[in-house]
Amino acid sequence: MRTARCLLLLLLLAAPVGCQNSLRALAKGATGQLDPPDIAPKHTAAAEAPPEEATLTDADPGLDNFRAGLKQYAERQQELFSGSNASPPPTTQPTVSQAAATQTAETSSASREQAFQRVLDDLQEIGRESPTAQQHLLAQLRSTDPAFWEALAQRTKSELRYHQELVAGPKPEGNQRVASLPGSRAGAESPQSEPATMMYPQTQPAAAEQGSREPAQTAPAQSTQQSAAELRRVDPSIKAASATMVFPAPDASIAAAPNQPAGDLGGQSWEASLHRAIEGLSAELSTHPQTTGEAYSHVRLRLLQLAAGNLSDAAEAAPGLTATEQQYWSNQLLAISTLLDHQTQIDARRRAAAGGVHLKRAVDALDELGSLTVSNVVFCDTIYGFGAYKPVAKSHFRPGQEVKLYAEIENFKTISTPQGEHTSLATSYKVLDQHGGLVDSGEVPVVNDYCAQRRRDFHIEYTLTLPQRVYPGAYVLELTLTDQLGDKIGHGSIQFDIATE
Repeated sequence: MRTARCLLLLLLLAAPVGCQNSLRALAKGATGQLDPPDIAPKHTAAAEAPPEEATLTDADPGLDNFRAGLKQYAERQQELFSGSNASPPPTTQPTVSQAAATQTAETSSASREQAFQRVLDDLQEIGRESPTAQQHLLAQLRSTDPAFWEALAQRTKSELRYHQELVAGPKPEGNQRVASLPGSRAGAESPQSEPATMMYPQTQPAAAEQGSREPAQTAPAQSTQQSAAELRRVDPSIKAASATMVFPAPDASIAAAPNQPAGDLGGQSWEASLHRAIEGLSAELSTHPQTTGEAYSHVRLRLLQLAAGNLSDAAEAAPGLTATEQQYWSNQLLAISTLLDHQTQIDARRRAAAGGVHLKRAVDALDELGSLTVSNVVFCDTIYGFGAYKPVAKSHFRPGQEVKLYAEIENFKTISTPQGEHTSLATSYKVLDQHGGLVDSGEVPVVNDYCAQRRRDFHIEYTLTLPQRVYPGAYVLELTLTDQLGDKIGHGSIQFDIATE
């Protein structure tokens, strides 16, 4: 398999350079999926004088190369997923995992082509306004998931608009600096503001260092299509490996550090100090972390980059994390960035809705990382659904009586299959007396649930028969649930009494 991947990478690197892959890598940096071949705008050798840098058009040969690369990528990825090199017997039917992997490969290729078509107009517009900005955007598209390409293209356009306003605006008196929000440059509605960071310093006039500027008019509202594009910024399903690890306690050096005032910054702004901290931490980090602490230092670096407004750097996958951890951090950072990006989406409610999509993705990843939880175990007369039941008046039963038991399950793992979102839970139970002695035990059939969407409210209804030969007194019913997809175990219990007949 390693040899096949190396051959695929060589094939992709050999493709003509033409338009670099598009962007939005906050969310899928560690899923192990391969990127299509690099594509960057071509330059003719004959242009000795500084020509106008090429922009992308529908007729650009680079786009044809990109599409050809996508096709080769999809065919090769499908072979890798389905194991076509192993020629199975003719009578062997493909397994569910093979079918799901094949469908994933086909869907991935189609989504990348569709995502490129959606951002093509934005790339052309950015190229007309600033070829340098276009090159900067294209340079980051390779390492980003297609689900985030539109958001980063919109963000680049917003940065260009604001930069143009800064250049065009009049120079006021005074030298007041206003911090910019992460994920966006200094707000257009902030008086006498100056951006903390500029993505394209080569186009910044020298006068920008001598004083702050008044912004021009507030950036116009985005069109309905652009607003809808922001709401579509969701990460496609990630087939993450199972992970049961929990987050460790903070490093001793961090936990022991006392809270102290910031003190004198030596005449530097907080933005400059923040950038120095980013540079210092970047220099200390290893590209191949060996411990959990080293891997989490990469996460801290991305938090600093987000605070500085460098979304593209914060979007990069942190090495050393599991796929599920990367899914959490990517979506958490993207949720924060989306809520703070008041220039790209000025409607606060739409911004909150878009941020909520990413936050739910982050919560789903935390569910997979967390321990399996069994809660709200209740004896019931009637069970209608999740959270809807009629509990028994008293948990007093007779020997051999049949009882209904309700329990809610959290932090289970769900995987995508052709039949739907799949959850698999096995249950066993024990009846213990008041001294902890085992009175009875058993198992119930495994629950294999398939649903069109991932279940957020999961409950199980049990019908159990209490032991026939048992003395009156107090007892405890213990449930043990096993998440067969996530390799996790959870426990729940409830007390009851056996009354005299």
